[in-house]
Parts: sequence; structure tokens; C-alpha cells
Amino acid sequence: MRKVRFILLGMLLLLLLGCLLYFRLRPPATLNINIARTVSQPEREEQEQTEPQAKQITYNYVEDGIHKWGLVADSGNYDIKSDTIHLNKVKVVFYPEKGGELHLEADEGSYDQTRQLVWLTGNVKGRDDQGMTLHTESLTYEEAKRLVDTDAPVVVAGPAFTIRSIGMQFYMPTQEVRFKQRVDSVFIPQSEDSSGR
Repeated sequence: MRKVRFILLGMLLLLLLGCLLYFRLRPPATLNINIARTVSQPEREEQEQTEPQAKQITYNYVEDGIHKWGLVADSGNYDIKSDTIHLNKVKVVFYPEKGGELHLEADEGSYDQTRQLVWLTGNVKGRDDQGMTLHTESLTYEEAKRLVDTDAPVVVAGPAFTIRSIGMQFYMPTQEVRFKQRVDSVFIPQSEDSSGR
């Protein structure tokens, strides 16, 4: 009977050690919200019926110990019913598997934590490490599909091209771009240098 107790105790300790190592090696996504605002009694009663307010919102999405993307917003509020954070002056940085960084910013946005879906609206601008830029009025990012998507007019430009279309999709793992409709492109020929190469 004593041997069985020692075996059970040993198994319990191994299970606890395994759980500790799992959470240490694979940290979950983090959400840091700093509430830095005092409100009057009438405002407080109104907020209690609606949504908590927050300043300087930071969210990092980590999967299998790898930082996939993160966002920072100047301020926002949290809708408890829909588990959605509404954001003001938001910036998102993606870290694609092929390397580099993709930066997006917008006047407003929201993040649905349950569906892991980011919406950006209002003067959405993007840029990558190679000097390519993006401009549109709204887009979404869905983590389950690793897909940036918009049905709004979009302009994508680089040092030697400009592409305009209605709608676009960008698949993050392969960095493939698909323009949806009414695509208009302008390519600028690159001049040869003086060595004739």
C-alpha cells in the first residue's frame, strides 16, 4: 500500500512538472491593459452599463513560443458581451515566417479575441521592409486562415510599380497577394546603371 502511495505521489509530481514546463516553454498570448483615467460618478455609472475604458493597449499573439504578431493602441474599450476590444490609433506588426516585418496602422480597429479576428478602419496604411506600401480604408486579419483581406479600394506600391484594385487578399505564410477586381497596374522600367549591366 505504501509503494502505491509513493508511485501516485511521483506521478502527481511529474504531472505538475510537465504542466509547469508546458506553460514555461509555450507562453500564452498576453494582453496588457493599463487603466489610467479617473472618472466622475455620472461617467462611472454610464461606463458600468457599457464598457471599461483603457489607455495604452498592448496585445502580443504567441504560438508555440513564436511571436506571430502584436498590436498597440493609444486607447480603447472592452465589450464584455462580445469579448471584443475596440481600439483607437492602432498599429499592428506581423512577423512572417519568411522573415522581415509587415506594419499596419489605422485610425480605429477592433480585436475579437474569441475568433482571433482584427478589423482596421479609417486611413489604413501598411509598409514592409522592402519599401512596399499599402493604402485602403478597411481590412481584416483572421489568424485561423493567416489572411489579410479587404473588399475596399486598395493601392499597393513599390519602387517600380503601383497597383490599384477593388479588394485584395494577402496570405501571410507564403506572402502571396491576390487582387480581386478592377485591377489597374503601372510598372516603371528600371534604368540600367552606367556600367551597362
